[in-house]
This record gives sequence, C-alpha cells and structure tokens, in this order.
Amino acid sequence: MAATDSLRTAINGMTPKDRKQLALFGAVLVLGLVFGLWVLSAALLSGLEEQRAATLDALRVIRSERARIRQRQQQRAQVLARYEQRAPALGSFIEQAARAAEVTVTETNDRPVQRVDSGRFERRSTSIRLRSINLQKLVAFMAQIDNAPFPVAITTLRLRKRFNESNNYDVDEMVITTFDRVRRAGESRTERDGGVGRGLTPVAVPVGGGVAVPSTGATR
Repeated sequence: MAATDSLRTAINGMTPKDRKQLALFGAVLVLGLVFGLWVLSAALLSGLEEQRAATLDALRVIRSERARIRQRQQQRAQVLARYEQRAPALGSFIEQAARAAEVTVTETNDRPVQRVDSGRFERRSTSIRLRSINLQKLVAFMAQIDNAPFPVAITTLRLRKRFNESNNYDVDEMVITTFDRVRRAGESRTERDGGVGRGLTPVAVPVGGGVAVPSTGATR
C-alpha cells in the first residue's frame, strides 16, 4: 500500500511532458509483451503443425506399405521355420535326391564340420562327383536339393563337357552345404528366433533359388 502511494505521489509530481513519456513507454512495453507472446504462440503452433504433418506422413507410409511389410514378415517366418528343422545326414539326403532325379553319384566326400557366425551355426558340407550326366538330369538333381525343407545350399559347382559328346557332362565337384542352429543352454524361443533373424544376410545365388543363409561367404 505504501509503495502504491509512493508511486502515485511520484506520478502526481511529474510534469505533463514526463507523464506523456511514461504513458508512451508503458504502451510500448505492453505492445512488446503482446508481440512476444504472439511470436511464442506462433512458434509453438508451427512446431505442433509440423509434428502433426510428420505423423500423418508416417501413417500414410505404414498404410501404403502394409502389404509389403506383411510379405516380409511371411518370408522371415518361412526362413525361421527352415532353421527350426535340422537337416539329416547329407549322405542319405544326397542319395535320396539322386534316386529321385535318376542320377548316379560316383563319389562322396564329407568335409569337417565348422562353426560359423561366432559359433551360432554349424556348417556341414559334402563334396560329390557325377559322371556322364545330361543337363536335364543335372537340373532335376539340383532342384531336388533346392526344394529341401531345411536350409541347404550348393556352394560349389565345377562342370566339364565330355569330349565329342553332345549334352553330356562330368561334374568334377559339387559341394552341398547345410547350416544347423547351435542351441545354447537357457536360450528362449524369442531369443532363438531373434538371433536367427539378425544373423541372416541375403547373399548372391549362383545356382538354385535365393534364401538367406548365415553370413559365412557361402552362397545359395
């Protein structure tokens, strides 16, 4: 109250010119505060509008990509399902595929089992030879391998045409490889599935169809 009385007394003691200047200063101060509040509110509204536009764009992208996302999820589920099924002994598998394609395997050589991808997979490989085979039967044999329900790949193929014989070839080397998940103690299904998804790298395919395999340099 005393401060208000002192301010009133000071104003009453001013000359008319000083009072006008004080009123003008007050008006400028009020206008400055109003302008500052307007700028602040405009900036806040602009930020909210940009955030709203970005959210709408993201929703549009998700809506337009829904079918592709669903397809990728299905492909990933198919890959995970293949790794859940352990491959049988490659010798018996190759023999069955050769019988179905009416092909005779002349030589089979199992290679040492190797741990790959930081020990998360075991790679088993078998090298075979085929003699005097035509392309139709060779393709049928490779299709039998490619259609296996577990992860298997033809990682090496060396083919040689037989001298002076039409459509007759020798397969000097065909390496058939499969990958087995290494089950770790206490590993949950979620961790197992997630690990497979992160451990897969799409690679080039020289023969057969494409499939994701562990990033070991092998191709399918």
